[in-house]
Amino acid sequence: MKYYWLSLLSALLVYTSFPPINLWGIIFFAFLPFLFGLQKLKSLCSHLLYFMLFGLLYMGLMHIWLLELQDYSTVFSIVVLVIVYSLFLAIYYALIGFLYFISGKSLWILPFCWIVGEWLRSQTIIGNSTGTLGYSQAYNPTLLQWASIGGVFGISIIIFSLNIMLFKIFRQQKINDIIRYILIIIILLGTNQFLLKKPINTTETQLVSIIQGNHPQQIKLNKQYWNNITQTYLSLTKYALQNSPNQIIIWPETITPALNLYNKNLLNQINDLSTKYNSTIIFGTPTKLNKNYFNSLCVMTPSGLSSYIYHKKRLMPFGEYWPGKSLFQWFGAGQLIPGNEYSPGTSNQQPLIVNDLILGPGICLESIYPWFYRSMKHQNSHVMLLLANNAWFNDSSGAEKHFQMGILRAVEMKSYFLQASNTGISAIISSKGVPLQQTKLNQQAIITDNIYKITSKSIYYYIGDFIVYFGLFIIILRLLFSLFKGLYLRK
Repeated sequence: MKYYWLSLLSALLVYTSFPPINLWGIIFFAFLPFLFGLQKLKSLCSHLLYFMLFGLLYMGLMHIWLLELQDYSTVFSIVVLVIVYSLFLAIYYALIGFLYFISGKSLWILPFCWIVGEWLRSQTIIGNSTGTLGYSQAYNPTLLQWASIGGVFGISIIIFSLNIMLFKIFRQQKINDIIRYILIIIILLGTNQFLLKKPINTTETQLVSIIQGNHPQQIKLNKQYWNNITQTYLSLTKYALQNSPNQIIIWPETITPALNLYNKNLLNQINDLSTKYNSTIIFGTPTKLNKNYFNSLCVMTPSGLSSYIYHKKRLMPFGEYWPGKSLFQWFGAGQLIPGNEYSPGTSNQQPLIVNDLILGPGICLESIYPWFYRSMKHQNSHVMLLLANNAWFNDSSGAEKHFQMGILRAVEMKSYFLQASNTGISAIISSKGVPLQQTKLNQQAIITDNIYKITSKSIYYYIGDFIVYFGLFIIILRLLFSLFKGLYLRK
């Protein structure tokens, strides 16, 4: 048991590479304690526990922003949520340990096991990709462009592989390992620089403005303030359009919790601005179809309210629906947050077209899934669009973690990424992952810039998470090799 603290130490070091601390360089040696302790383990149970402890502490820290939901529920309910959810996510790290153990405990295969675990965690219904190692490099200009080749999981395998190479240097102190490490660094930096400087084919431009109303969630939930909230958006929009008409205006997710499409007075005011300044206004609102509620994106054009409505497909666990409700009720936890549960939109929804510009829409945490905007790009979207509301989590690091994921999506898809968030962070991000305009958290703001219609595709667009599938293939080959070797030795 004396080596298990090394797993926890590495979890802490990896955590410091992310918001709010953002020491992203630490992650390139953060796994050294973990790898040292790993070499001392013998049994399968010890491996499972070692990886599980890492995942429990790491996932708990990475999701500590969920504690902010206690403002809308009870402290007990939210603490139970964080503990149970962290335990659930830690299982994926135990799975990594299991794959590593049954694959022969060879360090060279561990990076493949790691990204397979990260990928599986991002695929499940209540899983997510928060804490994927690659996101730590959102602010690192010397490595970020690799996301256009291998996506966020491609950067993850680079990070873990460099940790293993460094571990071998410290342990074996061989000159060949040092030379190999330096050569790999040169190749990584050189390729990144080439991708960063490589010009991207662009066509016409489009002026866009993002309106950040900055209304605390307690205010948004109070019906008495709904009119004031909408008037804020209208006045900020008018100011933006008076300076620059003929553009696209983007409001955040759920401007108010009301069914705003039934508010004829509000729709008329939005339409007046749209018509007068020949601009399209995109806004988020709850909608209702039959007995089902949806978290939706709607569009006002100069000719009136568009028939286009996008319904959010991937709902936020515990926020927009309640998975495992009976389990939490068994623990005595009440309703976690106020409001109705939403229904998911259908998977075959089409992108939004505005002035020959095709926008791939998403709402809130849909940007945390790498595959989500890749599917939008395959529908010929030129620009990626996200409406968000992180006001639930106050001034925690949740908003910045969310923002970092948008940076990775921009690079992966080689497309501009537009994020409109109620309290921030809102941003206009270039296809190279550079925030051209960015708001501060918890401030009212308007940001405006020209975006380019980009028709070219990244390598990641074509191959997707090939590195994950290749890793899974390598693990299976290793397992088969071990199996046949064992059978041969028995003979």
